[in-house]
Amino acid sequence: MSAALGRRAAAGLFAIAVVVAAGAGCDVIEGSDSGPSAVAKGGAATRRVEAKATNPPSGLPAAFTTGQRLDWSACPAPSAAQGDGAAPGDGWECATMKAPLDYRRPGRGTIDVAMIRKRATGPERERIGSLLLNFGGPGRSGVIGLPTYAADYAPLGERYDLVSFDPRGVGGTAPVNCGDKKFEGGDACKKHSGGLLPYVGTSQTARDLDLMRYLLGDEKLNYFGVSYGTELGGVYAHLFPKTVGRLVLEAPVDPTQDRLQGNISQVKAVQLAFDRFAQHCANTYDDCPTGSDPEQADQRVIELLDKVKKEPAPTDGDEKLDGDLAAHAIANYLDLGEEGWGPLVMALNEVMERGTGSKLLQKAYDQVPGSGPGPASAPAARTPAATACPPLSRSHAPTPTCAPDSSKPRT
Repeated sequence: MSAALGRRAAAGLFAIAVVVAAGAGCDVIEGSDSGPSAVAKGGAATRRVEAKATNPPSGLPAAFTTGQRLDWSACPAPSAAQGDGAAPGDGWECATMKAPLDYRRPGRGTIDVAMIRKRATGPERERIGSLLLNFGGPGRSGVIGLPTYAADYAPLGERYDLVSFDPRGVGGTAPVNCGDKKFEGGDACKKHSGGLLPYVGTSQTARDLDLMRYLLGDEKLNYFGVSYGTELGGVYAHLFPKTVGRLVLEAPVDPTQDRLQGNISQVKAVQLAFDRFAQHCANTYDDCPTGSDPEQADQRVIELLDKVKKEPAPTDGDEKLDGDLAAHAIANYLDLGEEGWGPLVMALNEVMERGTGSKLLQKAYDQVPGSGPGPASAPAARTPAATACPPLSRSHAPTPTCAPDSSKPRT
């Protein structure tokens, strides 16, 4: 499922995290501050005596461990590889970690790992440590993602420094190039980034996590992973069982399934969500766009997707709504749960009754703050949702995509 599921779970998990962590924080060397530190004017982080860990990753030269310090400073605006946009603003610190290109031969070369942090907002004496977050993908920039979703993790941020990063091959961390303008296929990845590809993967990123843990001053890794981030967390726990701290794996990926099996599982989940929506719509709205008979809902949406596939619907902007975008939009509305049902009814009625797809297009992409619909606003960040699923039909074969003026509830 998507990162949204993990964000909604964060507030509830806070209570669990605090209970487990009570009295068991990592070894923090406190400074004179009684509250959170901030980024000073001019870009330098105000000084805080950082925590010190005593268990560096084994097998690495000292240049990567005891000889390296994270130099935190004000975050710049995201790069084109990260998705462009504005700098995250006050309270955010960024740093670059040096990691081995190849952990089996750490002297062979290095990569720069882009990191971002927001210090704990509560009193320094109550700080537990750092909490590393990965929002899934694979391929999501944590440097972009953490400021985007930070409000959802604010309760955890009272006692943890919230930290994220760009995994290998992504954004500001040795990005893999698979085409100058768009994805051109595996051969293009090999052509442009062939020397990097053997060192981009989950196990290598898990080893980067352990180096981060040490440099952040934590004896154990506190980690919150969503979707693919659960696989990364699981691999870390397998490789480094003695340094696992508080571990939350939300919306987990089944590591025993291949890609096709995983896609089928997602199809089933989206179909179930759509069936619930269709039943609610039929029971609530006189003008329900999926009809008064939930058994006919699939067919109505399939007909809509086929129609906009053949003739994309106009929108308020320059971009038109085609079948793939409509399918992604419906899946994204469903991902909101019951909160998305009313807006989905309005969006479906707009395109079915008026022939325009503005409301669907608004949900057709995963967006960074401030980006509007249409590829021109943020081409690298606005790709169709990675968690979207095939058309909502039991009879259609799965594909890489999946499948919604005014609608008034009955009184």
